[in-house]
Amino acid sequence: MDQFEKLQRVFEAMLLLNLSPRSSFSRFVLRHQDGLVS
Repeated sequence: MDQFEKLQRVFEAMLLLNLSPRSSFSRFVLRHQDGLVS
């Protein structure tokens, strides 16, 4: 349960970062997702 809550918080943080276009970390996350998909 503890790990699930941590993953959920990380996911929510990623969503918040993705909402902010000025965040360079959001770009990194998008690149990482593209790398996983490829």
